Amino acid sequence: MAKVQVVRLVRHSLKKKDNHVSHLGRKLAAKLGPAIMAGVSNNCPVYVGPLPRCRETGAAMGINDDRMQNEPLFDSIPGAELAPLVGKAKPVMKAQSIDAVTAILQLAESDMEAAITMQGASGRYREGIKEITARHPDADVVAVICHGGSIEPAANIATGLKELEYVDIIVVDGEIAGATEHRRA
Repeated sequence: MAKVQVVRLVRHSLKKKDNHVSHLGRKLAAKLGPAIMAGVSNNCPVYVGPLPRCRETGAAMGINDDRMQNEPLFDSIPGAELAPLVGKAKPVMKAQSIDAVTAILQLAESDMEAAITMQGASGRYREGIKEITARHPDADVVAVICHGGSIEPAANIATGLKELEYVDIIVVDGEIAGATEHRRA
């Protein structure tokens, strides 16, 4: 019988100018916490990206600090790799009044350099999902709170979703089989 697992991927909550989670972000995370943790085994860690706001989001969700484990697999694309895309995305964002994720996704469809960068990032992302599920073969659900600002476009390409707020990535026998998008209330 096939083993089905879910990697529940959550972007850190809203931030302030100082890059820490805002008051509103904490309230939203607290509201979302029960849905994120539903089905996550008590003996499975909650993986968090290395940015402080990832851990702050987990704390606001009510997750004990000792349960959170830093996981660089779901961190942002290295700055040197992403910088050319950001430079290309800014004029698109301004001209079309769209967010960075949408602009980068558009670039990945029309610009070979952007497409290669994002395909490489989405490959690393897919491998990260496989590694996380392999670490916990008995877990039905594994939760990850990460920095989505630069990994989101790669995740979108990897999963085929156009917007990523909170998503369950379905893994069957160690291979990504699909994704179910959930929107924040």
